[in-house]
Amino acid sequence: MEKLSNHSLLSKLILPIVLSSLMIIGVIDLTVIKSADQLFEDYVELQSSEYMESFVIATEVASDEANIVRVTNSIGAYSDVKELFIIDDKTQLVIAANKGQFITKPASQLPDYYPLKHISSQLSHQRHFYQAMEGMRYIVAYNTEIYSEDRHSMRPIKIVMLMKPESIEAFFDTFKTQILLMSVLILVASLLLFYGFINKFLLAPIHTLTSTLERQKTSSDPVFCELDSDDELGMLSKAYNVMLLDRYEKRRELINKNEELKQLMLRDALTGVSNRAHFDRKLTQEWYRAIRNHDPLTLIFIDIDYFKQFNDSYGHLSGDECLRQVAQAIRACIQRPADFLGRYGGEEFVILLPNSNDRVLEFAEKCRETVEQLQVMTDDEGKTAHVTISLGVATMVPERGDDKMTLIRAADNALYQAKGKGRNQVVVYQPSPEDEHKDSKLSDEQSQETSS
Repeated sequence: MEKLSNHSLLSKLILPIVLSSLMIIGVIDLTVIKSADQLFEDYVELQSSEYMESFVIATEVASDEANIVRVTNSIGAYSDVKELFIIDDKTQLVIAANKGQFITKPASQLPDYYPLKHISSQLSHQRHFYQAMEGMRYIVAYNTEIYSEDRHSMRPIKIVMLMKPESIEAFFDTFKTQILLMSVLILVASLLLFYGFINKFLLAPIHTLTSTLERQKTSSDPVFCELDSDDELGMLSKAYNVMLLDRYEKRRELINKNEELKQLMLRDALTGVSNRAHFDRKLTQEWYRAIRNHDPLTLIFIDIDYFKQFNDSYGHLSGDECLRQVAQAIRACIQRPADFLGRYGGEEFVILLPNSNDRVLEFAEKCRETVEQLQVMTDDEGKTAHVTISLGVATMVPERGDDKMTLIRAADNALYQAKGKGRNQVVVYQPSPEDEHKDSKLSDEQSQETSS
């Protein structure tokens, strides 16, 4: 399993969150800025209306030319008002201007950015005209009447104004900038807050899970995930622990069954002691260990005396029972954990004594006496059947280059001698000249094979 990356997961999570946050904040900012622009234009229109109403009120007191000029200059002095023209609606002449330009001249000579035809058309339907221009400038016009100088009639006029409210414009620009900065701060704070939550409730638990999986890969023992939460990750952690526990229980059962099967494969089914294959493996192991440590190694061959006659007299079932009891009796004599008992074949058994001592003969006699005292069975007439064993003992301190078959032949020869001497006895192998000649010849043949 590839290692999971929290950073990769975080990038997958943070990208849609960032985009969503940007969209939300962008929509909010756009709405606020649009509202601010509309508010600004509403302010301009309202302020211009106040200026025009002030002009009408001021000219009601005195409507002579001098007063009109004075009021025009007074209103035109405001910083928001860039240009102010009072136009006589009948003559279409400019009768007053805040900068003194175009006075007594036709209105048609005003700068081209004043759409007089459009203004006149709009004012024929309504009293106010309002139009935004480039550079945050606004054309405002107002159609009204003032008293004539004789105070007996009304004089129709148009008030045309170019406004650029720089102070309030600066205020709104600052306001927009603050909104944008605040939006950035809110975005950063929300992302940090999101990361804190996502790290605590998602990334940290996932890191616990992934680190547990990594440690489990290199551990032979179960590594449980210590994640205590009631959410989906907690459920995943509990499911993982249950699965891991179940897996190791099954593995332990499998190991135990394999061990049992291995023991069965190395055990003689009838007697319960080790079989021939196990003996061959054990002899090889102990042989090389004795060579390394220069320790004596003893092999005892055991044969049940007259076992064929026992089988013929009491039957094969009784013979099998006899083999079982003899094997268990010999096993009871073995005290050291390293000592080995196995069935060699038929009615023959072997005992292997690693690092043996001078009490080997005493041990062999104990085995013989134990079997001799064994009551194998009782026949139909109530008589107890007994069996005896013959034992051949051979001990060697093997050296490098020696053959383990030498020890086997020696123990077999000792067993053959025990049978020849009348059975039910122990014979310790003593090499004869013929045996030494056979061993020497065997060594020469092995040397020639090695050379060739």
